Amino acid sequence: MLLKPGKDPHQTSSYRPISLLPILSKILEKLIYSRLKPIIEKRKLILDHQFGFRNKHSTIEQSQRLFNEILVALEKKQYCTALFMDIEKAFDKVWHEGLLHAIRIHFPRQIYNLLVSYLRDRTFVVKIKNTYSEI
Repeated sequence: MLLKPGKDPHQTSSYRPISLLPILSKILEKLIYSRLKPIIEKRKLILDHQFGFRNKHSTIEQSQRLFNEILVALEKKQYCTALFMDIEKAFDKVWHEGLLHAIRIHFPRQIYNLLVSYLRDRTFVVKIKNTYSEI
């Protein structure tokens, strides 16, 4: 567990867990990614305006696109609005059944089955010094 910068060390929510994957799991994830990426790009499953964890979609590119959109709107004397959201713990709130359903629809059955078997019955244990949490 790592203490988040500027957080109270006495609060459990102030710590970020570290998850260490075995090397074989890392290799498997890279192989799966290499199979999924072309399908995602060909079918345009991720919209172009989604920026998180994507190549050529950094904060700088996002800022430049936003600036250009605002500039064009102002030059045309149009209204321009923007909404910025940072959803706390968004990954924790993913509807996993819905995500798996989308994977089943958009990807080959073999990939779906592999992902389901890879994610099913996963558990974790937290270790602090020589003390382990419950599963």
